[in-house]
This record gives sequence, structure tokens and C-alpha cells, in this order.
Amino acid sequence: MDKKKIVEQVSELALPICEACGVELVDVEYVRERDWYLRVYIDKEGGIDIDDCTAVSGDLEKVLDEKDVIKEQYYLEVSSPGIDRPLKKDSDYVDHYGKKIDVSFYAPFEGKKVQTYELVSHDEAHLVVKNFKKQKVTLERSLISSVRPHLEFLREDFTSECGFCKSHCAAGQGEAYFLRNVLYSAVEEALITAYKKNFGSTQNVRVSMNKENGEIHVYAQKNIVTEVENPLTEISLDEAFKLNPRYQAGDVVEEEVTPKNFGRIAAQNAKQVIVQRIREAERGMVYEKYSDRENDIVTGTIQRIEGRNIFVDLGTAEGTLLPNEQIPGETYEYHQRIKCYVVEVKKTTKGPQIILSRTHPGLLKRLFELEVAEIQDGTVIIDSVAREPGMRSKIAVHSTNPSVDPVGACVGPKGMRVQTVVDELGGEKIDIVKYSDNPEEYVASALSPSKVVSAAADAEHKICRVVVPDFQLSLAIGKEGQNARLAAKLTGWKIDIKSETQARESAEAAAGEENGDEA
Repeated sequence: MDKKKIVEQVSELALPICEACGVELVDVEYVRERDWYLRVYIDKEGGIDIDDCTAVSGDLEKVLDEKDVIKEQYYLEVSSPGIDRPLKKDSDYVDHYGKKIDVSFYAPFEGKKVQTYELVSHDEAHLVVKNFKKQKVTLERSLISSVRPHLEFLREDFTSECGFCKSHCAAGQGEAYFLRNVLYSAVEEALITAYKKNFGSTQNVRVSMNKENGEIHVYAQKNIVTEVENPLTEISLDEAFKLNPRYQAGDVVEEEVTPKNFGRIAAQNAKQVIVQRIREAERGMVYEKYSDRENDIVTGTIQRIEGRNIFVDLGTAEGTLLPNEQIPGETYEYHQRIKCYVVEVKKTTKGPQIILSRTHPGLLKRLFELEVAEIQDGTVIIDSVAREPGMRSKIAVHSTNPSVDPVGACVGPKGMRVQTVVDELGGEKIDIVKYSDNPEEYVASALSPSKVVSAAADAEHKICRVVVPDFQLSLAIGKEGQNARLAAKLTGWKIDIKSETQARESAEAAAGEENGDEA
């Protein structure tokens, strides 16, 4: 089946699910990057959140498994289209009539590969736009690679995540309101700095800026005192009475001292202050957003590779995948989409630093939470995770509902759920075992795929002695002790493994020693 047909069928299946979840189906993509990706974009008034994506993803996954629309292995991603989503449908273009758009060309057009225009109309072959001179221009669509909405900083109708894009969660006008206030505060601070710098004043001043028409007024502030020591910062009580008889000692008098041409002078001197404050606000908002996502999973695109460090574009920020956080043997390519675990978010002089990981056990846990609906609703609980990245992992689960098999829920129909996680981790083998409060049972399950003949737990020393069939001793221990080592990490118990023959010989030797002692 071709991609166009798959997109049509998936759209038909996804539409009623989206309506039931109270969201709008925006677009469906089926593309091949390194692997096949089925991307479903949804939206609603005020923006979507992770719960919306989870609800649609869970229901759509069940329907797709039932209908078996796509034969090959693929990844399902449900997300927001983002504020800068390319215009594709006729309705997208119509909605942007009279609005600014960014047009990307295959080759430089009038000296630039990206131009900003006002969209007037469109047809299958052409776009009619207005340039910055308000002149109409007809563009051939064959020359255009993409058309996106033009993003203007601090636009009144701006609704986004962290003031820039709404790719994963909903955020209303709060961020835009915050940034506007930051901007006004920065402007006022910069004007005060410009006044003191250019007019050599040590006065306490206040700057008032009319946000409607841009008028600027500077007021000198003087404290009312009985004896004046500094005329620049103080005024006598008698002089204050002349201005207003209600003034008392300790009050503050304001006198307008706005210089001529102050607006021009201030503009020249205030630019750097304003830019710096806005940058600080941006960094603060990014830090607040991602500090809340520590110990969570994020999806990004590899932006650049410097040495062994991988830099991942997360949409509103950049994350760093250090060498020790990369899966051994895993290869990374430019523009590759990957899922990572947010280990730590640090404040630095250059802005927030987001440390990502592909090796953290939390990544495995979060991937299962995304794939398994029973984990999302709390029916299945992940108790423990042990991992040797790129090689093998073990995960222990139990069910709060006796009728639900926790291992089967994680494996999924035809093994699809666990296979999705395996593919995301580059083929890493995953053993799913059932958790038990009984240490003997728990350790025996953790040694899977090996069978256990008997197990005896020594609670005092936290040691569990296990006997396995002779032919499965090497399987129980694993290559270079890997299986036994992971089982010990998973359970928190030291594990002493012996074959049946070794156990029998040890028992006979112990019995012989006892008989010798008696004699």
C-alpha cells in the first residue's frame, strides 16, 4: 500500500477518535527517516497537553492493530502541529489570507532563500503575495520548498509554549503576557540608565512610558526633609509646601525633568539593556519549563555533532547528549529524531544546560509508560528496572488488577509494545518479569529465561541461593555473568547460582564434614 493510501485510511480512523477526545485532527504524515514514522498532529483551542496526546495515541494504537493498516514496522507519534507548521491544505492558506508568511525557496529568490510576505491568494500553481513595499508579487509554487506562518515576537494573539512554540503542551496567554511585561520593564530600566549616562545626573529618577503611544516622561524623585544636604536628591519641607500643602517630611516629590530629544538618545543607549533582559527572560522560561521535565522523556532532532557530543534540538531549547550517556555502538545522524531522558537541567552563564541520556534506566521505564496503556492508567506498576545499555535490560512489573497479566500487557499483541521499545533502543534485549513479595519467587523470575529448580533466601545477609538444571547453568549466569548481574540489580539481592550437580556435591561434602566432626 502506498503512503498516500495509508495516510487516507489512518485519517479516517483517527478522525472519530480525535472528536471523542475533544481535539481536532490537523494532519497525518507517514514518512521514512531512518525508520518509518506515522505522525498524527492534533490541536484544540488553547493548545493540547500530554494527556491529550496519550489519549489519542492509546485509542488509535488499538484501532491500527485491529485494522492492520500498516504492514511494516513503524513508530506512532501523536503531537501538536506546532505554531510554525508548514501550510499544506487549501484551508491552511485561506486561514492565512492577509497574514504574514515565511516562504522558503529551493534556490535564492531576490538574493534570499527565505522571504517574508503578506499572503493575498493562492491556487495550485501560484501564490499571490505582497512584499514589504506592499507591492503584489506572483510566486510560482514549483520554486517554493515550504510556506510557514511568520512568527512575530510578542504578538497580541500569541499563544505558545514558553513564548515560542507549542509543540508538546498547552500554554495560554500567560507566557506572552509575561514577556510583554519583561519587555516594558527592560525598556524603563534602560531609559533610566540612558538618562543618567547622558545627562550626568545622580538623581533618583522614574521613567513613565505610555504603552499606547510610546510617550516617555522622566521624573526626578526627591525626599522631603527639614534640612537639605543634597539638593539633587532632597527638597526642604517649605519648598514642598509650595507645591502641595499636604506634603509631610519623609514623603517623595516628583518633578518632570524629561530632556529634549530624549527618545532618540534613549533608543541609542537602551538597545543592549533591552536585548539582555529579553535574553534573560527567555532563558528563565526555558529553565522553568525543562526543570519541571527532569526525569521525563523528550523527543528531539539531532541538530549537530561536535566531537563525541550530540546536540539535540528540542524545539524551544537545545539538549546535550554526552558520550557517557550514549548507548555503546549506537550511531547518530543529522536530523535523526530520537527520544532521550532528561537527567538534569543546570543554570549556566550561557543559559540553561539540558543534560540528556540514552542509557539511563528511567528512559526504559518512560518508554514503557508511553507504549503500555495499562501502565498509564495505573493497572500495571513498574517496580524495578535494571539495564546495561545496548546489551540487555530487565524490568519487573506487577498488576493491581488480578485479571490483568502484567507481563502480557507489556509485551502487547504480537509483541508489538515491547518491540517498539526494543527498536527505539537500537535492538537492546528486554526481559519482562513478574514482581513478587516472595524473594525466592522474585529472584527465580528475575533469572529468566533460565529455569530455577529451587531458591533459598537468607534475609539476614540478603543472599538468595539458587539451584538450576545442569544444562542451564551458563544460561542462568549469562554471557560474562550478565544475566545474574542484571537479576541482582533488579531484585536488590545477592544471588549465588549453582547447578544441581554442584548443589548435590556441596550437600554431600557438608554432610561428610558433619559425620567427621561427630566421629
